[in-house]
Amino acid sequence: MVILTAYGTVEGAIEAVRAGASDFLLKPVEIPRLRAAVFKGAQGARMRREIERLREETGGRSGSRGSSDPPARWKRFCGRSACRSDPDERPDHRGKRDGEGAGRPGGPRLSPRADRPFLPLNCAAIPETLLESELFGHEKGAFTGATASRPGKFENAEGGTLFLDEVGDVSPSIQSKLLRAIEQKEVMRVGGSQVVHADVRIIAATNQDLKGRVEAKAFREDLYYRLNVFNIVVPPLRDRREDIPKLCDHFSR
Repeated sequence: MVILTAYGTVEGAIEAVRAGASDFLLKPVEIPRLRAAVFKGAQGARMRREIERLREETGGRSGSRGSSDPPARWKRFCGRSACRSDPDERPDHRGKRDGEGAGRPGGPRLSPRADRPFLPLNCAAIPETLLESELFGHEKGAFTGATASRPGKFENAEGGTLFLDEVGDVSPSIQSKLLRAIEQKEVMRVGGSQVVHADVRIIAATNQDLKGRVEAKAFREDLYYRLNVFNIVVPPLRDRREDIPKLCDHFSR
């Protein structure tokens, strides 16, 4: 499904993508752009059918399979959103996982980026002074101890996925730079002046109430909506205890 309208807004585009649209175009639209949108939608549909076929052939095996209803729902949602995240995606195609059960996501292995880098980063485990360097890299001499230039996670994850765990703990200063990296698909190393292209799909996880932090002015509202295009609430294990035996079996293997 492709939305074509003369009355487009950012909010409308986000809602359309959430509702299942593969693209959102503004009139007047050039025929090559429309053709590309239709091609992308058809390609995504073929990919979803292929994934379903493979699942049937393998009996649905996909690592630790939960049997409870909530995980089954969010796993299906992960699969749908992963199939829609192709290398030419718009910056709005981002995912956020929250809830007590949020952790390392399983959806990326279903997406067209599955054979590209997947880099996790725990934002809460790194001091703010070092987090910027971890994300965006640094140039030689940018700070004490920077004896050589070093790329950050965004550069290393080019074409792939960057998983930001505990994104709710990121400081306001880093939030603004993170927003720019997501919107512009480009970063600038600490102490550098050259812009580096970074086509990265972002998945973020948090056990905090980000909407509440936005209302408390502790988290940028624009960054929240950039991350919150696909929102997957992961229930805590105590609400799906029937999954515990399967998880034990998976980790013991």
